[in-house]
Amino acid sequence: SMGVTLNFINNPTISTWNGNVSVNDTGNVNTTLSSLTRAVGENVGSYNITAAGFTALTGSAIGNYNAPTFGTANSPALTITKASITGALTTPAQSIVYGQNDPLLSSMGVTLSGLINNASINTWNGLVSVSDTSSNVNTTLASLTRAVGENVGSYNITAATFNALAGSSAGNYNVPTFTTANSPALTITKASLTGTLTTPAQSIVYGQNDPALSSMGVTLNFINNPTISTWNGNVSVNDTGNVNTTLASLTRAVGENVGSYNITAASFTALTGSAISNYNAPTFGTANSPALTITKANLTGTLTTPAQSIVYGQNDPLLSSMGVTLNFINNPTISTWNGNVSVNDTGNVNTTLSSLTRA
Repeated sequence: SMGVTLNFINNPTISTWNGNVSVNDTGNVNTTLSSLTRAVGENVGSYNITAAGFTALTGSAIGNYNAPTFGTANSPALTITKASITGALTTPAQSIVYGQNDPLLSSMGVTLSGLINNASINTWNGLVSVSDTSSNVNTTLASLTRAVGENVGSYNITAATFNALAGSSAGNYNVPTFTTANSPALTITKASLTGTLTTPAQSIVYGQNDPALSSMGVTLNFINNPTISTWNGNVSVNDTGNVNTTLASLTRAVGENVGSYNITAASFTALTGSAISNYNAPTFGTANSPALTITKANLTGTLTTPAQSIVYGQNDPLLSSMGVTLNFINNPTISTWNGNVSVNDTGNVNTTLSSLTRA
């Protein structure tokens, strides 16, 4: 692909003893390159041509010339320019939970494509081998850009920039461009929710129904973070009012006697609100959960004996002869968080008269 210029004779007024003559060897003497030698090296830079060989002269005037020698004056140098490469993410698909920061760039690997690995590069000086691997040329992520959004779903990585190339062959390559081919997306998965009871400690009187679930509030640990760090910059997520639920059931330690009964489990109604697709169904958080306290019931004792009668001057009737009726609990369907239970204290609560006062 390279031409050769010869300084053949082209002179219209050569002075001879016979007078002036004209000699023009244009087209009468030609040659082509048979070899070139240049400064040694394959790195980016400029390499001077130091020698050349030529094929045998051709043309009608070749008998008039010696074999040509190489003239270095104004000889073009060989310039090696930087090669282009691309960078792709080698890390498996990334995943975060809703409300978390995007993964750290330092945790994600980069593979460079287009690095030269050629054992037989044909140069004017002969065959040479160039093998660049990640030990000779490497980089790390400087930034990533992804589709915008923080809701549960998949977000394609759309752009990346890289830090300056490092390694012994870094100067031979342009800054890598990002290739989205096979680039892992970022998946945002649902966050876990914990529901805790916000109602103060519950209390009932012995024999009463457990408190209605509708009277008890639920607190959810939804996301409220003004500075979530994403590849696109900091964003704010505040789901206050965007995810709600109510109690569907409660379970407590078994028992109806006076005492304290820990709440051991709860279930919740389906979530409502605009952010519900970002959360799993809530689990129950027992931390600081109020217990149910059963306090003593009030008893009223009434006399079961018919109206008493004595003769004037007699003693009042003996107390031991007079019965007492108590309004103890006898309820076959007390509604508790564990289901209906029956309490019948017939024969379980008794007393006798210790005194009477009359008008």
